[in-house]
Amino acid sequence: MPRFAAQFLEYFNSKEHTPMSVREKLRKAFSHLPFDYIIIGWDLPPAIIEVCASETARNGAQLYRWHPLLTGIGTLHQKSEWATIGSEGKPIAGHNGLTEFTFICPNRPAVKEAVLNHLKEELNKGIYQGIFLDRIRYPSPAINPKRYLACFCDDCRRTAANEGLDLIAIQKKLQDLNPQMIVERLFQQIQTKEDLLCQFLDFRERCINRIIEAAFELLSAKNITVGLDCFSPTLTRMVGQNLSKLASVSHWIKPMIYAHTLGPAGIPFELLNLAKWMSESGLSESGALKIISNSSGFLLPTRFSDLKEKGIPPHVLGMEVK
Repeated sequence: MPRFAAQFLEYFNSKEHTPMSVREKLRKAFSHLPFDYIIIGWDLPPAIIEVCASETARNGAQLYRWHPLLTGIGTLHQKSEWATIGSEGKPIAGHNGLTEFTFICPNRPAVKEAVLNHLKEELNKGIYQGIFLDRIRYPSPAINPKRYLACFCDDCRRTAANEGLDLIAIQKKLQDLNPQMIVERLFQQIQTKEDLLCQFLDFRERCINRIIEAAFELLSAKNITVGLDCFSPTLTRMVGQNLSKLASVSHWIKPMIYAHTLGPAGIPFELLNLAKWMSESGLSESGALKIISNSSGFLLPTRFSDLKEKGIPPHVLGMEVK
């Protein structure tokens, strides 16, 4: 049975959005579709939240808080010592330098405590029946995997060592691999227990799963249902997400199968960044896109401009859904 959800973006404009206008918009939406979930952002005024809550209840749906977990929002203020660290030992800045896209490392004990306490604060308000967890990942390394594949912080080193992994050896291995070898592993074309980079990618998935499991246990104890916002299935390994494992610590998942989005999580955006990085090593546009096509299973054009302008064709979306 299909489920319908409406997401209201987090950016609020007091001139465009009044309690009355939001109520009218919700009533119109419910007149068209039987929404199960109304998902609202994290920076809305109390009066707007109250309208959303009343209209959602009136229609027998559930109200969800849209909650970025591993980036700073609201009362969760990022600290520099929480940063994810790339393979060159430097903190990884967010997309366009934005705080809301600057990720913190789930292996840091202080991060786990902070994000769970932040969730508790929202639960104590008693407004929501569900939490929609977003930004539950590592930063995308697509723009330069040798530099931005994360995380190599001290807490990650200790956690990995307890699981039999040497992150220093993995850092060295990453620098020794050519772009094609890295891309094949990012898209799961190479999957061997003996391969160091594969071991690291598996480790990252376990780390993300553990922080989501902790959040899920906290939320489930309060009878709060949990939805997850995840990368498109073919791209999940790049950011440490394993949909099969995450399904066991959530009630539903919304994969971000964005065919034309030229921003974080958009399929053409992520693939273009990866292809441009590969081209810097001497590959032609067609050569880079061919390797990505072979590794991802997508049939891509031969020019960057075509991918940027036309996005991903419908049959690829069908493959992702399957």
